[in-house]
Amino acid sequence: MVTVIQYAVYLALRVVETLLKLLPLETCCVIGEIAGWIFYLSSPSYRRLVYRNVCIAFEGELGKKELQSIARKHFVRLGCNIVSSIKIAMMPASEIEERVTYEGLEHLNAATANGRGMIAAVSHFGNWELLAQLPKLFPTPDRATMFQSLGNPFVNKHVVQSRSKTGITLFDRDEGIFGPLKYIREGGGVAILFDQHAGDSGTWVPLFGRLASTTRLPALMAIKSKVALIAIAVHTTERGRWRVVIRPPIEPDEPVPSGSNRAAYLTLRLNQAIEQLIRLAPAEWFWVHNRWKTPNPDFLLGARKRDLLALDTSLEDEAQATASAKMKPFRLLVRSPNPLGDACMAIPAVRAMKRRSRPDLELTVLCRENLRPVWERVSEVDRVITIGKNSFGSVGRVYAAECAIRKSAVRFDAAVLLPNSLSSAVECKLAGIPRIVGDRGHSRSWLLNQIVPAREIGGSAEHHANFYLNIAAHCGAYIGTRDPFPVTDLAVVDSDRPAADNNSSVGPRVIGLCPGAEYGDAKRWPLEEYAKAVLAVAEGYKDDSEAGCQFHIFGSPNEAELGAQLAEQIATVSPTNRVGQTSIDELCDALTACDVVLTNDTGTMHLAAALGTPTVAIFGSTEPALTAPLGTGHTVIRRHVECSPCFLRECPRDYRCMHEIDGEKVVAAVLATLPAR
Repeated sequence: MVTVIQYAVYLALRVVETLLKLLPLETCCVIGEIAGWIFYLSSPSYRRLVYRNVCIAFEGELGKKELQSIARKHFVRLGCNIVSSIKIAMMPASEIEERVTYEGLEHLNAATANGRGMIAAVSHFGNWELLAQLPKLFPTPDRATMFQSLGNPFVNKHVVQSRSKTGITLFDRDEGIFGPLKYIREGGGVAILFDQHAGDSGTWVPLFGRLASTTRLPALMAIKSKVALIAIAVHTTERGRWRVVIRPPIEPDEPVPSGSNRAAYLTLRLNQAIEQLIRLAPAEWFWVHNRWKTPNPDFLLGARKRDLLALDTSLEDEAQATASAKMKPFRLLVRSPNPLGDACMAIPAVRAMKRRSRPDLELTVLCRENLRPVWERVSEVDRVITIGKNSFGSVGRVYAAECAIRKSAVRFDAAVLLPNSLSSAVECKLAGIPRIVGDRGHSRSWLLNQIVPAREIGGSAEHHANFYLNIAAHCGAYIGTRDPFPVTDLAVVDSDRPAADNNSSVGPRVIGLCPGAEYGDAKRWPLEEYAKAVLAVAEGYKDDSEAGCQFHIFGSPNEAELGAQLAEQIATVSPTNRVGQTSIDELCDALTACDVVLTNDTGTMHLAAALGTPTVAIFGSTEPALTAPLGTGHTVIRRHVECSPCFLRECPRDYRCMHEIDGEKVVAAVLATLPAR
């Protein structure tokens, strides 16, 4: 059945050729323009692709109307070029030459002087098939091209025969490069189409300032054969008439920036040359091709850095250099978890996305308003977008998030969802983000463009931070191959915390206290035990020559009564009760000033750890292997009983996992964590 369809396509092509052969070239161009308009009107997906590509290329340079105009004209020019290319393949070479002018032939003559071969880097620009019909383009009598076989064997055979009639030698890419290399070394000229997406095997170099996978084939062949690379394009001047533009040669031995791969650098130089050619006639390039496509799933490119060159290199002609010669950002939106503790445990993943991925990444975090101070302290985050915590229910929160994304006026390339909620996926879908990544979550697979598979681990439990790191790794951030993921160097955010001076004896030591846990009583160490431990720490650290310790009690407004009770029980050490009296921003500053925080398993515990403050963390119904504070300098104390961890909010028995905590161990841990007196 497939063969029948392929042969039918071949017959249709021959019929079209027969009809076009009877018509003047200008009439064929008009027919192509009409076909291009029909294609434009009937293909909304291609319209969106072309407009997106044009926006990537000319972002910040042209207005919306100009961008739309280029996109519309492109379909017209594309139709004209395709139909006219079929026509000229049946025309005499002498008649074709009369319709072509040249710009830059001196570059060809200089590159091929003394019988030297050449490599013509050709792009899908204008009527690119015209180049095979022009002997003048190859000063050497030996001319060839490398081609990719078409999927339709009947059409492929016909195209090969048509091209061969012009006297051009054809090399199939699938047969390797040894034949073309020998041909070039013997003084021949070879044309190579190089401007399409090269997939995972390509080198990631900028085109219009945006990283694009580009074939290194022309550069590698130039290096091996020691001949120049010359970029060539065809511009349409009017119906049935063209101008061939030839850029100055790029020599394979030209100086390369220190530390750069020569093949990658020459590929970058070719991209810069084709960019200048496109700027001369923007509507003529092949915009319907997804040139800036990124790997799926590794769009962050962290594991591909050896094949990536992101130089902020000026174009050789400074007069033509524009803002697009600089790197343009790949804009990523990361949806933060809502709970404070989960957001802190997600910090390593967000830092990995930025630090261990593509160099052009611009990372924005979308979070609830109360978490803004946390994410603003993470230096890897470029921008924070917030939504109100109480936005009139789930529907209201989704609407508020969508509005916040659109109001930011940032055109995001992708969104990574760290929470597994349905609403987070809806937010990004409504905002029109083209790639949405996350785990399957709550019946949201249909909203995702990229689903993160569950991470397979051994028999032991794995820290919740690795859930987020797995998402980052699946997007292409380089995490490494160790199991579990390494998080130590990614766990602590930037802060103004001074380095500890273990020999200092000036001023009191500041100890933070977090006696609450909003999750429930099963995570709270009994208040009377907490108070005894605090008083014992104060006594154990007391010295007549010192100010001793200051105690600050922290918690949410819902824990105000608990904070007051603890403050009353430890009144002899004059604590500062700040429960319910600090914003997250103020809490961050207060925790940074602490020498140690004595805490239950709470969001504040994770925040202190994220800020680099040592903690002594008491665990009851939950599992430290899953949610222990990240980073170094922390001590976890738990009493493992037969029913733990149960993960219940309230204990149906006797809270034995908490009541059996050894208070002396808690005191010793706090004193050991404090800097020496």
